[in-house]
Amino acid sequence: MLHQKKRKLSKTGLIYLRMVFKNTKELIYISLLSLSLLVLMLVNSYELTFLIWIITAFVSLQKKYSVYFLKLISIFSIIMIISFFIYFFYSNKLYNTFRDIAYLSKPILGLLIGYNICKILGKKTINIIIKIGVVIASIHILILGISYLVFGIKDLNAIRIKGGFFNDYEVYVLILLLFKDQFNIQLSNSKTRLFIIILSISTILYFARTNIIQFVILFLAMKGYFTLTLKSIKVILFSLILLLTSYAAIYYSNPVRQGKGIEAFLYKIKIAPVEALKTKINQDDWREFNDNYRSFENIITVKQVTSKGIFAILFG
Repeated sequence: MLHQKKRKLSKTGLIYLRMVFKNTKELIYISLLSLSLLVLMLVNSYELTFLIWIITAFVSLQKKYSVYFLKLISIFSIIMIISFFIYFFYSNKLYNTFRDIAYLSKPILGLLIGYNICKILGKKTINIIIKIGVVIASIHILILGISYLVFGIKDLNAIRIKGGFFNDYEVYVLILLLFKDQFNIQLSNSKTRLFIIILSISTILYFARTNIIQFVILFLAMKGYFTLTLKSIKVILFSLILLLTSYAAIYYSNPVRQGKGIEAFLYKIKIAPVEALKTKINQDDWREFNDNYRSFENIITVKQVTSKGIFAILFG
């Protein structure tokens, strides 16, 4: 009888230790995922982000991967192989070589982290991703609140420097919450509403044109309006008419560059159609340079590629 009790206690202890080990293991992976996202969104350091991503991808490495995932990885791997091949035809500084390897391997690391963590944590992952997004949004709102109330920063451009210029991640999390039933997300209605409010406020306060476009495209896609039907054609046409009408109203209201508050954002919308299309930029004029930085990037890219001849154009 005593021997049986000892066996039962030993078995119970073993089960308890397994549970503790499992919970500790999960906590480590949740922490790594959180750190990988927080450092990307809140810390302006590519080196630190890359280091944390390498550690996370290595620690969470799996023994088996699906064929589809390997095909996805191979796309980015081919780009790296082409770059490695081209390396032998040009003389590069050691720093530039390591920099290019880091940048080209980042999407591979990102895919590995996402796949590995999802495989380990299972259905819990999507809720963790949502909660991390809410934390990032809350921090963003807090930074803006302190900047405005404590330091008295009221200029839109200065506020964006403090809080960030855009955040794709928050938009994706917002879409997940808005369509939680389609994604089978287990979250109470009260929490969902609270999270949507926090994320909506934060996303709006980025005053980012790209985030607005991103949200509209994702929202229409989730509604199924990119499937060709009579209803979807009407919705797309209405959206385009609304977009053009809104832009015309902004354009003719003539917002100025140094406008206060929302006017500065409207000015950015006004110049958006030609911002990336200019072929000449006066770099000595900081206003022209800042307003047309996308054009400047395009000009430099074309010059860099075409200056090395047809070989660079084909592989660049």
